[in-house]
Amino acid sequence: MIDVMNVVAAAEGPLLVLGGPGTGKTSLLVDAAAQRLREGRPPALIFAASRQAASELRDRIVRACGQTMFAPAS
Repeated sequence: MIDVMNVVAAAEGPLLVLGGPGTGKTSLLVDAAAQRLREGRPPALIFAASRQAASELRDRIVRACGQTMFAPAS
């Protein structure tokens, strides 16, 4: 079995994740982005289909990091 988080962490450049509804694509994205932020690496650029989806993703990533807010970007 492939450890998907290791594949995501080792990826250099864009990564396309395919799967049907309910397979964990969004959870993978949230976990990978949160891990990246916890490690102090620059945030990933994530596209969402709508403002509402982007807001929900941001909220999930922040919760996964265990912080309530980040400093504003300069």
